[in-house]
Amino acid sequence: MPRASTARPVLPGYDGNGVCYVAFGPHRAARLNITIAAGARPYGSHDAPSEEIANE
Repeated sequence: MPRASTARPVLPGYDGNGVCYVAFGPHRAARLNITIAAGARPYGSHDAPSEEIANE
């Protein structure tokens, strides 16, 4: 896995959390919750594909 560049300053108040949605066909999607904080290993969780997430 490539390492993130540290050349740019981190914005004040940004805690490294991010959300990514992955499509599973026309009516379902999964949600990935990821935290990438300076000096720590990335970690996260996921929610299984559903129509509810696709409708968000």
